[in-house]
Amino acid sequence: MSNESSASHSSRVAKNFVWGSVEVLLGVVAALYTSIAVARAFGPAQVGYFNYIFWLTSISGQVASLGLPLATFKYMGEYLGAGEYEIARAVFAWTLRLQVIFSSAVVLFGIIMSWFFAAPGYRWVAILLVLAMIPRMITDIPSLANDAFQDFKANVHGGFVAIVLTVVFVAFTLNLSWGLKGIAIGVLVSRSVEFFVKLVPLLPWLKRTKAVPLPKDLRRRLLAFSGRGTGLMLLSIVIWDRSDMVILKLLQSDIRQLAFFSVSLSLVDRLMILPQAFGRALSASQMFESGRDKQRLLGITATAARYTLLGSLPLLLGGACISGSAIQIIYGHQYLSAIPVFRLAALFAIPRAMLAPASSLLYSLEDTGFILSWNCICAAIEIAVDIALIPHYAAMGAAIGNGVGQTLAALGVWSRAVLHFGVDLHFPRLAKITLAAVAMAAAVLFTTRTITSDIAKSFVGVTVGVLTFAAALRLTSALGRDDHARMNVLVRRLPAPFQDSAGRIVQFLCSMRMKMEP
Repeated sequence: MSNESSASHSSRVAKNFVWGSVEVLLGVVAALYTSIAVARAFGPAQVGYFNYIFWLTSISGQVASLGLPLATFKYMGEYLGAGEYEIARAVFAWTLRLQVIFSSAVVLFGIIMSWFFAAPGYRWVAILLVLAMIPRMITDIPSLANDAFQDFKANVHGGFVAIVLTVVFVAFTLNLSWGLKGIAIGVLVSRSVEFFVKLVPLLPWLKRTKAVPLPKDLRRRLLAFSGRGTGLMLLSIVIWDRSDMVILKLLQSDIRQLAFFSVSLSLVDRLMILPQAFGRALSASQMFESGRDKQRLLGITATAARYTLLGSLPLLLGGACISGSAIQIIYGHQYLSAIPVFRLAALFAIPRAMLAPASSLLYSLEDTGFILSWNCICAAIEIAVDIALIPHYAAMGAAIGNGVGQTLAALGVWSRAVLHFGVDLHFPRLAKITLAAVAMAAAVLFTTRTITSDIAKSFVGVTVGVLTFAAALRLTSALGRDDHARMNVLVRRLPAPFQDSAGRIVQFLCSMRMKMEP
Protein backbone atom coordinates (compact mmCIF):
# COMPACT_ATOMS: atom_id res chain seq x y z
CA MET A 1 0.00 0.00 0.00
CA SER A 2 1.50 3.35 -0.99
CA ASN A 3 1.84 6.16 1.51
CA GLU A 4 -0.59 8.24 -0.50
CA SER A 5 -3.26 5.55 -0.63
CA SER A 6 -2.70 4.74 3.05
CA ALA A 7 -3.07 8.40 4.01
CA SER A 8 -6.20 8.70 1.87
CA HIS A 9 -7.71 5.61 3.45
CA SER A 10 -6.84 6.76 6.98
CA SER A 11 -8.37 10.16 6.27
CA ARG A 12 -11.59 8.61 4.95
CA VAL A 13 -11.88 6.26 7.92
CA ALA A 14 -11.13 9.12 10.34
CA LYS A 15 -13.82 11.31 8.77
CA ASN A 16 -16.40 8.53 8.90
CA PHE A 17 -15.39 7.64 12.46
CA VAL A 18 -15.89 11.26 13.57
CA TRP A 19 -19.33 11.53 11.98
CA GLY A 20 -20.31 8.04 13.09
CA SER A 21 -19.23 8.94 16.62
CA VAL A 22 -21.29 12.13 16.53
CA GLU A 23 -24.37 10.14 15.55
CA VAL A 24 -23.95 7.45 18.18
CA LEU A 25 -22.93 9.89 20.93
CA LEU A 26 -26.07 11.93 20.33
CA GLY A 27 -28.00 8.68 20.39
CA VAL A 28 -26.47 7.46 23.61
CA VAL A 29 -27.12 10.75 25.42
CA ALA A 30 -30.75 10.67 24.36
CA ALA A 31 -31.07 6.95 25.08
CA LEU A 32 -29.62 7.36 28.57
CA TYR A 33 -32.01 10.20 29.32
CA THR A 34 -35.07 8.42 27.96
CA SER A 35 -34.26 4.97 29.37
CA ILE A 36 -33.42 6.34 32.82
CA ALA A 37 -36.48 8.60 32.91
CA VAL A 38 -38.81 5.84 31.74
CA ALA A 39 -37.25 3.22 34.04
CA ARG A 40 -37.58 5.45 37.09
CA ALA A 41 -41.11 6.61 36.22
CA PHE A 42 -42.70 3.25 35.40
CA GLY A 43 -40.66 0.74 37.43
CA PRO A 44 -39.19 -2.68 36.51
CA ALA A 45 -42.53 -4.45 35.95
CA GLN A 46 -43.97 -2.09 33.30
CA VAL A 47 -40.56 -1.42 31.75
CA GLY A 48 -39.96 -5.16 31.47
CA TYR A 49 -43.16 -5.72 29.48
CA PHE A 50 -42.64 -2.62 27.31
CA ASN A 51 -39.05 -3.62 26.50
CA TYR A 52 -40.28 -7.10 25.63
CA ILE A 53 -42.83 -5.73 23.11
CA PHE A 54 -40.26 -3.28 21.74
CA TRP A 55 -37.75 -6.08 21.28
CA LEU A 56 -40.29 -8.36 19.56
CA THR A 57 -41.23 -5.67 17.03
CA SER A 58 -37.56 -4.85 16.41
CA ILE A 59 -36.53 -8.41 15.67
CA SER A 60 -39.65 -9.03 13.59
CA GLY A 61 -38.65 -6.10 11.41
CA GLN A 62 -35.11 -7.42 11.09
CA VAL A 63 -36.26 -10.87 10.01
CA ALA A 64 -38.89 -9.50 7.64
CA SER A 65 -36.22 -7.43 5.91
CA LEU A 66 -34.91 -10.72 4.46
CA GLY A 67 -31.32 -9.48 4.53
CA LEU A 68 -32.08 -6.63 2.11
CA PRO A 69 -30.34 -3.82 4.07
CA LEU A 70 -27.10 -5.80 4.29
CA ALA A 71 -27.38 -6.68 0.59
CA THR A 72 -27.80 -2.98 -0.18
CA PHE A 73 -24.68 -2.13 1.79
CA LYS A 74 -22.59 -4.95 0.35
CA TYR A 75 -23.47 -4.57 -3.35
CA MET A 76 -23.74 -0.80 -3.44
CA GLY A 77 -20.33 -0.57 -1.78
CA GLU A 78 -18.88 -3.08 -4.24
CA TYR A 79 -20.22 -1.35 -7.38
CA LEU A 80 -19.48 2.15 -6.12
CA GLY A 81 -15.91 1.01 -5.49
CA ALA A 82 -15.75 -0.30 -9.06
CA GLY A 83 -17.17 2.96 -10.46
CA GLU A 84 -20.40 1.35 -11.75
CA TYR A 85 -22.82 3.96 -10.39
CA GLU A 86 -25.81 3.02 -12.53
CA ILE A 87 -25.73 -0.55 -11.21
CA ALA A 88 -25.39 0.77 -7.66
CA ARG A 89 -28.50 2.89 -8.27
CA ALA A 90 -30.38 -0.15 -9.57
CA VAL A 91 -29.45 -2.07 -6.40
CA PHE A 92 -30.78 0.76 -4.22
CA ALA A 93 -34.08 1.10 -6.10
CA TRP A 94 -34.73 -2.64 -6.18
CA THR A 95 -34.03 -3.26 -2.48
CA LEU A 96 -36.00 -0.20 -1.35
CA ARG A 97 -39.05 -1.29 -3.37
CA LEU A 98 -38.98 -4.80 -1.90
CA GLN A 99 -38.45 -3.45 1.61
CA VAL A 100 -41.59 -1.31 1.37
CA ILE A 101 -43.63 -4.35 0.26
CA PHE A 102 -42.26 -6.63 2.98
CA SER A 103 -42.67 -4.06 5.76
CA SER A 104 -46.32 -3.38 4.85
CA ALA A 105 -47.19 -7.08 4.90
CA VAL A 106 -45.44 -7.68 8.21
CA VAL A 107 -47.08 -4.69 9.88
CA LEU A 108 -50.56 -5.82 8.80
CA PHE A 109 -49.91 -9.23 10.34
CA GLY A 110 -48.44 -7.63 13.47
CA ILE A 111 -51.47 -5.41 14.03
CA ILE A 112 -53.78 -8.43 13.89
CA MET A 113 -51.59 -10.36 16.34
CA SER A 114 -51.38 -7.38 18.71
CA TRP A 115 -55.12 -6.89 18.75
CA PHE A 116 -55.87 -10.50 19.69
CA PHE A 117 -52.86 -11.52 21.80
CA ALA A 118 -51.37 -8.45 23.50
CA ALA A 119 -52.25 -7.89 27.15
CA PRO A 120 -55.33 -5.61 27.34
CA GLY A 121 -53.49 -2.78 29.05
CA TYR A 122 -50.74 -2.82 26.41
CA ARG A 123 -52.78 -3.44 23.23
CA TRP A 124 -52.52 0.07 21.75
CA VAL A 125 -48.90 0.34 22.85
CA ALA A 126 -48.18 -2.83 20.90
CA ILE A 127 -50.08 -1.61 17.81
CA LEU A 128 -48.20 1.70 17.77
CA LEU A 129 -44.86 -0.07 18.06
CA VAL A 130 -45.88 -2.41 15.23
CA LEU A 131 -46.75 0.58 13.02
CA ALA A 132 -43.31 2.02 13.78
CA MET A 133 -41.82 -1.05 12.08
CA ILE A 134 -42.56 0.37 8.60
CA PRO A 135 -40.33 3.46 8.87
CA ARG A 136 -37.79 1.48 10.88
CA MET A 137 -37.45 -1.19 8.19
CA ILE A 138 -37.31 1.11 5.17
CA THR A 139 -34.93 3.56 6.89
CA ASP A 140 -32.26 0.83 6.86
CA ILE A 141 -32.02 1.06 3.05
CA PRO A 142 -31.08 4.78 2.67
CA SER A 143 -29.04 4.64 5.88
CA LEU A 144 -26.83 1.80 4.63
CA ALA A 145 -26.75 3.35 1.15
CA ASN A 146 -25.17 6.44 2.75
CA ASP A 147 -22.71 4.12 4.52
CA ALA A 148 -21.90 2.47 1.19
CA PHE A 149 -20.98 5.93 -0.14
CA GLN A 150 -18.75 6.23 2.96
CA ASP A 151 -20.70 9.40 3.75
CA PHE A 152 -21.57 8.94 7.40
CA LYS A 153 -22.29 12.66 7.77
CA ALA A 154 -25.44 12.14 5.70
CA ASN A 155 -26.93 9.94 8.42
CA VAL A 156 -26.18 12.30 11.31
CA HIS A 157 -28.94 14.77 10.46
CA GLY A 158 -31.64 12.10 10.39
CA GLY A 159 -30.38 10.56 13.60
CA PHE A 160 -30.29 13.97 15.29
CA VAL A 161 -33.85 14.87 14.31
CA ALA A 162 -35.11 11.47 15.50
CA ILE A 163 -33.28 11.91 18.81
CA VAL A 164 -34.77 15.36 19.41
CA LEU A 165 -38.28 14.11 18.68
CA THR A 166 -37.83 11.11 20.98
CA VAL A 167 -36.62 13.28 23.87
CA VAL A 168 -39.50 15.74 23.34
CA PHE A 169 -42.11 12.97 23.37
CA VAL A 170 -40.63 11.37 26.48
CA ALA A 171 -40.62 14.73 28.27
CA PHE A 172 -44.25 15.43 27.30
CA THR A 173 -45.30 11.89 28.23
CA LEU A 174 -43.83 12.11 31.72
CA ASN A 175 -45.16 15.62 32.36
CA LEU A 176 -48.65 15.04 30.95
CA SER A 177 -48.99 11.44 32.20
CA TRP A 178 -49.58 9.93 28.76
CA GLY A 179 -48.21 6.59 29.93
CA LEU A 180 -46.34 4.12 27.75
CA LYS A 181 -48.68 4.95 24.86
CA GLY A 182 -47.02 8.36 24.61
CA ILE A 183 -43.59 6.74 24.44
CA ALA A 184 -44.82 4.47 21.62
CA ILE A 185 -46.21 7.46 19.67
CA GLY A 186 -42.82 9.13 20.00
CA VAL A 187 -41.13 6.06 18.55
CA LEU A 188 -43.49 6.06 15.54
CA VAL A 189 -43.11 9.78 14.80
CA SER A 190 -39.32 9.91 15.24
CA ARG A 191 -38.71 6.89 13.02
CA SER A 192 -40.95 8.26 10.28
CA VAL A 193 -39.16 11.60 10.17
CA GLU A 194 -35.76 9.90 10.33
CA PHE A 195 -36.48 7.99 7.11
CA PHE A 196 -37.20 11.11 5.06
CA VAL A 197 -34.23 13.03 6.44
CA LYS A 198 -31.81 10.17 5.64
CA LEU A 199 -33.26 9.79 2.14
CA VAL A 200 -32.74 13.47 1.21
CA PRO A 201 -28.89 13.28 0.74
CA LEU A 202 -29.36 10.51 -1.83
CA LEU A 203 -31.88 12.36 -4.00
CA PRO A 204 -29.35 14.43 -6.03
CA TRP A 205 -27.38 11.26 -6.84
CA LEU A 206 -30.57 9.41 -7.79
CA LYS A 207 -31.61 12.25 -10.13
CA ARG A 208 -28.29 12.59 -11.96
CA THR A 209 -27.59 8.85 -12.27
CA LYS A 210 -29.27 7.06 -15.13
CA ALA A 211 -31.89 4.52 -14.08
CA VAL A 212 -31.14 1.07 -15.49
CA PRO A 213 -32.79 -2.29 -14.76
CA LEU A 214 -31.05 -4.58 -12.33
CA PRO A 215 -29.16 -7.25 -14.32
CA LYS A 216 -30.64 -10.73 -13.97
CA ASP A 217 -27.40 -12.31 -12.78
CA LEU A 218 -26.98 -9.63 -10.12
CA ARG A 219 -30.60 -10.09 -9.09
CA ARG A 220 -29.90 -13.78 -8.54
CA ARG A 221 -26.80 -12.89 -6.48
CA LEU A 222 -28.82 -10.41 -4.44
CA LEU A 223 -31.58 -12.91 -3.78
CA ALA A 224 -29.09 -15.62 -2.83
CA PHE A 225 -27.18 -13.24 -0.55
CA SER A 226 -30.42 -11.96 0.99
CA GLY A 227 -31.65 -15.52 1.53
CA ARG A 228 -28.47 -16.44 3.37
CA GLY A 229 -28.70 -13.09 5.11
CA THR A 230 -32.16 -13.96 6.40
CA GLY A 231 -30.85 -17.17 7.91
CA LEU A 232 -27.94 -15.26 9.39
CA MET A 233 -30.35 -12.64 10.72
CA LEU A 234 -32.39 -15.29 12.52
CA LEU A 235 -29.26 -16.76 14.03
CA SER A 236 -27.91 -13.33 14.89
CA ILE A 237 -31.12 -12.59 16.76
CA VAL A 238 -30.59 -15.73 18.82
CA ILE A 239 -26.92 -15.00 19.49
CA TRP A 240 -26.63 -11.21 19.50
CA ASP A 241 -30.04 -9.61 19.90
CA ARG A 242 -31.35 -10.69 23.29
CA SER A 243 -33.48 -13.63 22.16
CA ASP A 244 -32.80 -14.85 25.68
CA MET A 245 -35.67 -12.52 26.66
CA VAL A 246 -38.17 -14.96 25.14
CA ILE A 247 -36.86 -17.89 27.20
CA LEU A 248 -36.55 -15.63 30.23
CA LYS A 249 -40.21 -14.65 29.96
CA LEU A 250 -41.31 -18.25 29.45
CA LEU A 251 -39.27 -19.73 32.31
CA GLN A 252 -39.44 -16.90 34.85
CA SER A 253 -42.65 -15.57 36.40
CA ASP A 254 -40.94 -12.44 37.76
CA ILE A 255 -41.41 -9.88 34.95
CA ARG A 256 -38.78 -7.64 36.58
CA GLN A 257 -36.08 -10.04 35.39
CA LEU A 258 -36.77 -8.84 31.82
CA ALA A 259 -36.02 -5.29 32.94
CA PHE A 260 -32.82 -6.30 34.76
CA PHE A 261 -31.58 -8.20 31.71
CA SER A 262 -32.57 -5.62 29.08
CA VAL A 263 -31.28 -2.65 31.12
CA SER A 264 -27.93 -4.39 31.62
CA LEU A 265 -27.46 -5.18 27.93
CA SER A 266 -28.56 -1.66 26.99
CA LEU A 267 -25.84 -0.20 29.23
CA VAL A 268 -23.29 -2.52 27.63
CA ASP A 269 -24.41 -1.25 24.22
CA ARG A 270 -23.81 2.31 25.41
CA LEU A 271 -20.25 1.46 26.40
CA MET A 272 -19.59 0.07 22.95
CA ILE A 273 -20.78 3.08 20.95
CA LEU A 274 -17.34 4.41 20.00
CA PRO A 275 -15.91 0.98 19.06
CA GLN A 276 -19.06 0.35 17.04
CA ALA A 277 -18.71 3.71 15.28
CA PHE A 278 -15.15 2.81 14.36
CA GLY A 279 -16.31 -0.62 13.22
CA ARG A 280 -18.92 0.97 10.94
CA ALA A 281 -16.31 3.25 9.40
CA LEU A 282 -13.95 0.31 8.74
CA SER A 283 -16.80 -1.88 7.50
CA ALA A 284 -17.64 0.66 4.80
CA SER A 285 -13.98 0.63 3.70
CA GLN A 286 -13.95 -3.18 3.69
CA MET A 287 -17.00 -3.36 1.40
CA PHE A 288 -15.49 -0.69 -0.83
CA GLU A 289 -12.14 -2.52 -1.10
CA SER A 290 -13.73 -5.93 -1.72
CA GLY A 291 -14.11 -4.96 -5.37
CA ARG A 292 -10.56 -3.60 -5.66
CA ASP A 293 -7.68 -5.05 -3.59
CA LYS A 294 -8.00 -8.21 -1.47
CA GLN A 295 -4.60 -7.85 0.23
CA ARG A 296 -5.43 -4.34 1.30
CA LEU A 297 -8.77 -5.64 2.57
CA LEU A 298 -6.95 -8.17 4.81
CA GLY A 299 -4.67 -5.43 6.13
CA ILE A 300 -7.65 -3.19 6.95
CA THR A 301 -9.25 -6.10 8.85
CA ALA A 302 -6.14 -6.65 11.02
CA THR A 303 -5.84 -2.95 11.80
CA ALA A 304 -9.54 -2.76 12.65
CA ALA A 305 -9.19 -5.64 15.11
CA ARG A 306 -6.41 -3.88 17.02
CA TYR A 307 -8.22 -0.55 17.27
CA THR A 308 -11.49 -2.22 18.18
CA LEU A 309 -9.75 -3.96 21.09
CA LEU A 310 -8.06 -0.69 22.06
CA GLY A 311 -11.40 1.11 22.23
CA SER A 312 -13.65 -1.57 23.72
CA LEU A 313 -11.56 -3.46 26.27
CA PRO A 314 -10.90 -0.58 28.73
CA LEU A 315 -14.52 0.61 28.50
CA LEU A 316 -16.02 -2.81 29.19
CA LEU A 317 -13.57 -3.78 31.95
CA GLY A 318 -13.82 -0.33 33.52
CA GLY A 319 -17.59 -0.37 33.33
CA ALA A 320 -17.71 -3.73 35.10
CA CYS A 321 -15.44 -2.37 37.85
CA ILE A 322 -17.60 0.66 38.72
CA SER A 323 -21.00 -0.82 37.85
CA GLY A 324 -22.16 -1.17 41.46
CA SER A 325 -22.06 2.54 42.13
CA ALA A 326 -22.95 3.66 38.60
CA ILE A 327 -26.20 1.67 38.35
CA GLN A 328 -27.40 2.89 41.73
CA ILE A 329 -26.76 6.49 40.67
CA ILE A 330 -28.44 6.08 37.28
CA TYR A 331 -31.43 3.81 37.96
CA GLY A 332 -31.91 3.80 41.72
CA HIS A 333 -32.18 1.06 44.32
CA GLN A 334 -35.02 -0.79 42.59
CA TYR A 335 -32.47 -1.92 39.95
CA LEU A 336 -29.83 -3.27 42.35
CA SER A 337 -30.43 -6.79 41.02
CA ALA A 338 -29.20 -5.62 37.61
CA ILE A 339 -25.65 -4.98 38.91
CA PRO A 340 -24.29 -8.56 38.74
CA VAL A 341 -26.10 -9.09 35.43
CA PHE A 342 -24.39 -6.04 33.96
CA ARG A 343 -20.95 -7.08 35.20
CA LEU A 344 -21.28 -10.45 33.56
CA ALA A 345 -22.71 -8.99 30.35
CA ALA A 346 -19.88 -6.44 30.12
CA LEU A 347 -17.18 -9.12 30.36
CA PHE A 348 -18.91 -11.35 27.82
CA ALA A 349 -19.29 -8.37 25.48
CA ILE A 350 -15.51 -8.20 24.88
CA PRO A 351 -15.49 -10.93 22.18
CA ARG A 352 -18.69 -9.45 20.74
CA ALA A 353 -16.95 -6.09 20.34
CA MET A 354 -14.13 -7.82 18.45
CA LEU A 355 -16.44 -9.57 15.99
CA ALA A 356 -17.22 -6.71 13.58
CA PRO A 357 -13.95 -6.59 11.55
CA ALA A 358 -13.86 -10.34 10.91
CA SER A 359 -17.60 -10.51 10.21
CA SER A 360 -17.38 -7.65 7.70
CA LEU A 361 -14.47 -9.41 5.98
CA LEU A 362 -16.44 -12.62 5.54
CA TYR A 363 -19.51 -10.73 4.31
CA SER A 364 -17.46 -8.70 1.83
CA LEU A 365 -15.94 -11.92 0.43
CA GLU A 366 -19.41 -13.56 0.36
CA ASP A 367 -18.30 -16.33 2.73
CA THR A 368 -21.72 -16.38 4.36
CA GLY A 369 -22.00 -20.18 4.24
CA PHE A 370 -19.46 -20.55 7.05
CA ILE A 371 -21.12 -17.84 9.15
CA LEU A 372 -24.49 -19.54 8.71
CA SER A 373 -23.31 -23.03 9.70
CA TRP A 374 -21.18 -21.82 12.62
CA ASN A 375 -23.91 -19.58 13.98
CA CYS A 376 -26.32 -22.56 13.92
CA ILE A 377 -24.01 -24.36 16.34
CA CYS A 378 -23.59 -21.29 18.55
CA ALA A 379 -27.35 -20.64 18.64
CA ALA A 380 -28.10 -24.22 19.70
CA ILE A 381 -25.54 -24.02 22.51
CA GLU A 382 -26.88 -20.64 23.68
CA ILE A 383 -30.47 -21.90 23.82
CA ALA A 384 -29.37 -25.01 25.73
CA VAL A 385 -27.49 -22.89 28.27
CA ASP A 386 -30.51 -20.57 28.65
CA ILE A 387 -32.89 -23.46 29.28
CA ALA A 388 -30.52 -24.98 31.82
CA LEU A 389 -29.71 -21.81 33.77
CA ILE A 390 -32.64 -19.38 33.54
CA PRO A 391 -35.02 -21.37 35.81
CA HIS A 392 -32.41 -21.22 38.58
CA TYR A 393 -30.56 -17.95 37.97
CA ALA A 394 -33.12 -15.82 36.08
CA ALA A 395 -31.50 -12.78 34.41
CA MET A 396 -28.02 -13.99 35.37
CA GLY A 397 -28.67 -17.24 33.55
CA ALA A 398 -29.81 -15.33 30.47
CA ALA A 399 -26.64 -13.21 30.59
CA ILE A 400 -24.48 -16.35 30.75
CA GLY A 401 -26.31 -17.98 27.84
CA ASN A 402 -26.08 -14.81 25.77
CA GLY A 403 -22.39 -14.42 26.57
CA VAL A 404 -21.48 -18.03 25.79
CA GLY A 405 -23.16 -17.82 22.37
CA GLN A 406 -21.44 -14.54 21.52
CA THR A 407 -18.02 -15.75 22.62
CA LEU A 408 -18.22 -18.93 20.54
CA ALA A 409 -19.47 -16.98 17.50
CA ALA A 410 -16.60 -14.48 17.71
CA LEU A 411 -13.98 -17.21 18.15
CA GLY A 412 -15.27 -19.13 15.15
CA VAL A 413 -15.47 -16.15 12.80
CA TRP A 414 -11.99 -14.91 13.74
CA SER A 415 -10.56 -18.40 13.34
CA ARG A 416 -11.98 -18.45 9.82
CA ALA A 417 -10.50 -15.02 9.03
CA VAL A 418 -7.05 -15.97 10.31
CA LEU A 419 -6.74 -19.60 9.18
CA HIS A 420 -8.64 -19.52 5.89
CA PHE A 421 -8.10 -15.99 4.60
CA GLY A 422 -4.71 -15.32 6.19
CA VAL A 423 -5.41 -12.23 8.30
CA ASP A 424 -2.33 -11.41 10.42
CA LEU A 425 -3.57 -10.18 13.79
CA HIS A 426 -0.15 -9.22 15.25
CA PHE A 427 -0.86 -11.02 18.53
CA PRO A 428 2.01 -9.42 20.52
CA ARG A 429 0.47 -5.98 20.03
CA LEU A 430 -2.97 -7.26 21.01
CA ALA A 431 -1.42 -8.80 24.14
CA LYS A 432 0.09 -5.46 25.15
CA ILE A 433 -3.27 -3.71 24.86
CA THR A 434 -4.85 -6.48 26.96
CA LEU A 435 -2.14 -6.15 29.61
CA ALA A 436 -2.71 -2.39 29.81
CA ALA A 437 -6.48 -2.89 30.27
CA VAL A 438 -5.99 -5.51 33.00
CA ALA A 439 -3.62 -3.16 34.83
CA MET A 440 -6.25 -0.44 34.58
CA ALA A 441 -8.97 -2.70 36.03
CA ALA A 442 -6.72 -3.73 38.93
CA ALA A 443 -5.94 -0.09 39.72
CA VAL A 444 -9.62 0.89 39.66
CA LEU A 445 -10.64 -1.96 41.99
CA PHE A 446 -7.78 -1.22 44.38
CA THR A 447 -8.36 2.53 44.66
CA THR A 448 -12.17 2.38 44.99
CA ARG A 449 -12.49 -0.55 47.42
CA THR A 450 -12.76 1.65 50.56
CA ILE A 451 -14.84 4.51 49.11
CA THR A 452 -18.43 4.45 50.35
CA SER A 453 -20.00 7.25 48.31
CA ASP A 454 -21.37 6.03 44.98
CA ILE A 455 -20.67 9.34 43.24
CA ALA A 456 -17.12 9.55 44.58
CA LYS A 457 -16.44 5.91 43.71
CA SER A 458 -17.58 6.43 40.11
CA PHE A 459 -15.57 9.64 39.70
CA VAL A 460 -12.39 8.21 41.22
CA GLY A 461 -12.78 4.97 39.28
CA VAL A 462 -13.09 6.73 35.92
CA THR A 463 -10.19 9.10 36.65
CA VAL A 464 -7.85 6.36 37.85
CA GLY A 465 -8.87 4.12 34.96
CA VAL A 466 -8.13 6.70 32.26
CA LEU A 467 -4.75 7.67 33.73
CA THR A 468 -3.67 4.09 34.39
CA PHE A 469 -4.64 2.84 30.94
CA ALA A 470 -2.80 5.70 29.23
CA ALA A 471 0.34 5.10 31.32
CA ALA A 472 0.18 1.34 30.73
CA LEU A 473 -0.14 1.80 26.96
CA ARG A 474 2.98 3.96 26.99
CA LEU A 475 4.99 1.64 29.25
CA THR A 476 4.11 -1.48 27.25
CA SER A 477 4.84 0.28 23.92
CA ALA A 478 1.50 -0.97 22.62
CA LEU A 479 1.25 1.87 20.09
CA GLY A 480 3.89 2.76 17.51
CA ARG A 481 4.80 5.02 14.62
CA ASP A 482 2.02 3.71 12.37
CA ASP A 483 -0.54 4.36 15.11
CA HIS A 484 0.87 7.86 15.60
CA ALA A 485 0.31 8.63 11.91
CA ARG A 486 -3.25 7.24 11.88
CA MET A 487 -4.27 8.99 15.10
CA ASN A 488 -2.91 12.30 13.87
CA VAL A 489 -5.24 12.03 10.90
CA LEU A 490 -8.11 11.78 13.38
CA VAL A 491 -6.70 14.67 15.45
CA ARG A 492 -6.78 16.93 12.40
CA ARG A 493 -10.49 16.20 12.07
CA LEU A 494 -11.20 17.61 15.54
CA PRO A 495 -12.24 21.23 16.13
CA ALA A 496 -9.17 23.53 16.17
CA PRO A 497 -9.25 24.29 19.95
CA PHE A 498 -8.87 20.58 20.74
CA GLN A 499 -6.20 19.64 18.22
CA ASP A 500 -3.15 20.71 20.24
CA SER A 501 -4.19 18.85 23.40
CA ALA A 502 -5.23 15.75 21.44
CA GLY A 503 -1.92 15.79 19.56
CA ARG A 504 0.02 15.87 22.84
CA ILE A 505 -1.96 12.88 24.13
CA VAL A 506 -1.22 10.92 20.96
CA GLN A 507 2.46 11.82 21.23
CA PHE A 508 2.53 10.64 24.86
CA LEU A 509 0.84 7.31 24.06
CA CYS A 510 3.05 6.46 21.07
CA SER A 511 6.42 7.96 21.99
CA MET A 512 7.96 4.96 23.80
CA ARG A 513 7.66 2.61 20.83
CA MET A 514 8.59 5.38 18.37
CA LYS A 515 11.92 5.81 20.18
CA MET A 516 12.70 2.13 19.62
CA GLU A 517 11.61 2.08 15.95
CA PRO A 518 13.96 3.28 13.18
